[in-house]
Order: sequence, then structure tokens, then C-alpha cells
Amino acid sequence: MIKWGILGPGRIAEKFANDLSLVENAEITAVASRSLDRAISFGGRHFNARPFSSYEAIVKEGGVDIMYIATPHTFHLEQTLLCLENGISVLCEKPTSINQKELQRMVDASRQNNVFFMEALWTRFIPSMRKVLEIIQSGIMGEVDQVEAEFCFTAPVDPLGRLYNMSLGGGSILDIGIYPAFLAYQLLGKPKSIRASGQIHDTGADQTCTMNFEYNQKKSAALHCSVLFESNMPARITMTNGYILMQPRWHEAPGLIMLRAGYKPEHISCPPLGKGFTHEIMECHRCLAESKIESDLWSHQNSLDLMGILDEVRKQAGVVYPGRD
Repeated sequence: MIKWGILGPGRIAEKFANDLSLVENAEITAVASRSLDRAISFGGRHFNARPFSSYEAIVKEGGVDIMYIATPHTFHLEQTLLCLENGISVLCEKPTSINQKELQRMVDASRQNNVFFMEALWTRFIPSMRKVLEIIQSGIMGEVDQVEAEFCFTAPVDPLGRLYNMSLGGGSILDIGIYPAFLAYQLLGKPKSIRASGQIHDTGADQTCTMNFEYNQKKSAALHCSVLFESNMPARITMTNGYILMQPRWHEAPGLIMLRAGYKPEHISCPPLGKGFTHEIMECHRCLAESKIESDLWSHQNSLDLMGILDEVRKQAGVVYPGRD
């Protein structure tokens, strides 16, 4: 039985816990929040997990094998280091940090302490994403030439809220722009050049960002994120012999449409188990069972590369986190 702890029992932790109940040999044994009442309430809904009001206490006394960190990004560095330095494995919600420099400290701690650490970029592990990679690796569609993806939704303008408060890592780029940037990186690698621009609120948080990546051989990516308007969130992967459409919402797509030149469109169903967090949980279990400190599917270097891309996007868009950048 793998014993999980939860830091930050918010909305995403709720979804994660629901999915964890679908995975064999997994249980949540402890949960920590700055509000003990929230921890008690969360634990009552999930596995009767023991509540803590101190992050230090859950690390020292929670008896967990691996910690899921679901707090705002600005707290990830401190909390991840606390766990890794005390021998507790970590699955840290994306983005793992505010910038690549902080992420490097987490990776170094994982390696120095020989403890597993992975960014919770759950889309990498869902069946539809794996199917896309399988199609690409098979060669039947040729090479990827262009990636088009977006992640947009409407959020209330609240200067004190998580999306607008810079002390909480506010802005669309790190919160949701990471998804389309991930897709481009996963399929095309690190870009040769980046062009990015955004709409910045008075708090300093970006409300929208347009990203254009260029690669060798005229390959490219056209990406967008926003908290100002809704989108059904499609993704299109243009290839030598046709294209693949990841069904909206692409980051949790239950299936694909493969349109291969000269053939009828092929609808491929590949729904996730539960919401889809199950698949990253099972990857963590596999890595722990094999005594790995990183995943082969989403490695430390993958996370560092992606964060480096986002650093440059933020720089060009004019997004700065005071005291952190």
C-alpha cells in the first residue's frame, strides 16, 4: 500500500483524491492545511486521512511515502525541499516552481537525497497523449510540422485572488499557458526561437498570452492562453501526411481524430480512468516500486526544459515575480 499525503486540500487536491480512490494499493493517510478545519473536512471525505495544521508536522509525523503538493506555486519550492530533505517522495503540482532556477534546487535536492520527485503534469500520462506519441513514433503520419493549442477560460478579476495576486504566482502563463507550451515541447522539443506577448493587469499578472515558437526545418507552434474568455480548447497537430485533432478539451481529451491523407478520418477512443490524475499516480507507483528518483516519461530535465521556455515567455510578456525573478 502506497501511503499518500496531501499538502493544500483545495479544488485540484479534491479531484486528485477522488482519482486516487480508483487506483489499487493507494490511500491518503494524512492531509495538511493552514486551516485545521479544512484538513479535518478533507480527511473526512477521503480515506479518513489524519489532519494536520502544520506542514512540518505532516512531514515528521504523517507516516507518508509520497506527498502530493497542491498549494499555489510560490510555496512549492519550500514545501518540496522540506519533503525531499526528510526522505519523502514528491509529486508537485504544475508548475513545480516560479522559475527554472528554483526548480533546479528541487531537482538537486531529489538527486542529493536520492528521493523521487516529479512534476504533476498529468496530461503527459493520459491515454490520449500516449496515443498521440504512439502514432508519431509509428511514422505513418510522417513528422510533426506544426502544433496549435490553447487553454482559455473566463475567471473573475480579483486582485487578491490566486490568478491575479503575484505573491501567489498569479497570471495565465504559469497556471494554464504551461499546457500548450508542454504540448509543443513534447512534440517538437525546445524551440529555436520564441516570440510572446501578453495583456497585463494592473497587479502585474498576465491575463492573456500569445506564444509563437519556431524550430528547425520550418516547424512551428502557435499557442494561446487566457483568463478573459472561454474556449472549447482544441489542439491540432499538423503532420507530413495529415493531421491529428485532440478532442476538446485537449489536455484531458477522451479521444482523437486522425485525418491521414488518402484515408477516411479515424476516430480513436482512449478515455482516461476517472478524471485522468489516475495515470500520473500509477506512474509514481511504478517509479517508487523500481526505486527511481525520476520518471522516464516526464523527467527532471523535461520539467527544467519546459520551465526554461516559460521563463522566456514571461520575460517577453513582461511578467515579473518581485523577489523571485
